[in-house]
Amino acid sequence: MKRVHCVAGSVLLLALASPALLHAADYAIGADVSFLRQAEQQGVVFKERGKGKPGLQILREHGYGWV
Repeated sequence: MKRVHCVAGSVLLLALASPALLHAADYAIGADVSFLRQAEQQGVVFKERGKGKPGLQILREHGYGWV
């Protein structure tokens, strides 16, 4: 776990030192969805623009690649 914090700190330092060097492709966008399956099994409906969709599909369509 300490190694992750060290890497995250290095990335933050790099971003502060030279923001022009970082691009959107340099980031991983993720979410903790440990509750998602249980919530959907219990009848929770996640919606986008009023239309029900599976939660993972909504996240995927918005660029979330790490869950």
